[in-house]
Amino acid sequence: AVPDHGFAVAEAAGRVGDAQRALSALDAVEASLGELPAAERRAARLRLALARGWLHRDRGRWTLAHAWADSAARISPAEREVRLLLGLCRAGHGDLRGAYNISRDIETKEYFRFEWRWIRGVAEMARGDAANAYYWLRDTRPEAPWSARFHRDLALACERVGDPVEARRFFTYSFDALGLGPGTCPGPADVLLDEGGAKPAVRPV
Repeated sequence: AVPDHGFAVAEAAGRVGDAQRALSALDAVEASLGELPAAERRAARLRLALARGWLHRDRGRWTLAHAWADSAARISPAEREVRLLLGLCRAGHGDLRGAYNISRDIETKEYFRFEWRWIRGVAEMARGDAANAYYWLRDTRPEAPWSARFHRDLALACERVGDPVEARRFFTYSFDALGLGPGTCPGPADVLLDEGGAKPAVRPV
């Protein structure tokens, strides 16, 4: 099916830092949604909003990432991945109170989940407190789907507290979690794109 193929292409391209190809694949997915049975469109739209939100977060395009996270939340607010992405994007977008509220809600209801520590750590980093961010992130054990992104955030916290050895270790964990294999070099996924110089990105409606 076109949506499944498009999502697979986008995921593969995103893993190697080719955000433009990933976003183009997701544009093709959106164009094909009308071909799906009505019962399947909601799930596909949720998956599309999440995929776009994660990609924009990876690139540091916080306005777009937050917009797509909000779009996903309008479709399925209680979904676990939606709450995680929304909390991280609120932190990155500067809505620290919103990020802390989501973190505390997860902590209260599902203390054993790792997400609330990740959100809190990223919020502390956005607040400028790298030491506290490191405190919340260092003993957290992320689940596989989010391991690469989590360990990249932890590595950045290590850099900011002045521990390059630990930063290198967690950047290595992040790279290994991508599953690219030896000899593969990802593109510049961490280089922030000039929002004014790129092709206009699709926004939620």
